[in-house]
Amino acid sequence: MSDGKDTDSRKKCGHRHGIVCESCHVLASTLTDIQTKATTANFATTDDRDEVAYMINYSKLAIESWQCHIIRCVNQDQARIDVLELLDNDTIL
Repeated sequence: MSDGKDTDSRKKCGHRHGIVCESCHVLASTLTDIQTKATTANFATTDDRDEVAYMINYSKLAIESWQCHIIRCVNQDQARIDVLELLDNDTIL
């Protein structure tokens, strides 16, 4: 770990910080837009409004959970590949 303020813990790294996936940003923006539109829409009853709010919140959580799952799978797959590439004839796994 690196601390930009503490010179004793500072480490030079080769990757950019604050990288944002454009697709993830668009997804988050779209989900927020849907939620905003639903809160400003007119519904026949408060039950309808509450049901839509519940469905949106539940769906948003499900989508975000699936997104996290996919990212974990990709990272774990890459870690597995990295470990396998380091193996040679003298290495035991």
